[in-house]
Amino acid sequence: MNKQYDDEKRGVLFVNSKKNRNDPNDKQPNFTGNIQINGVKYSLSAWTRPYQKDGEDRKLISISATHPDDMEKFKKVETPLEDNNDIPW
Repeated sequence: MNKQYDDEKRGVLFVNSKKNRNDPNDKQPNFTGNIQINGVKYSLSAWTRPYQKDGEDRKLISISATHPDDMEKFKKVETPLEDNNDIPW
């Protein structure tokens, strides 16, 4: 099926279901998603932040884009357990 639209410079954000909204110290983004720029699909993370302007409480959205090459350093690395027969128990 042919696409009827161009994904270039378009993105999407979804509510992050992994975020613990009851923990004020949770650093996970409120939203995650992706955007395609120059044929490269970037990962997006977004956080809602409170701020004040003219004495009025407001909210802003802070966004971070990560290039796919940079995502490698965020992947979990599994370290094989050593077969250590020297342990006495």
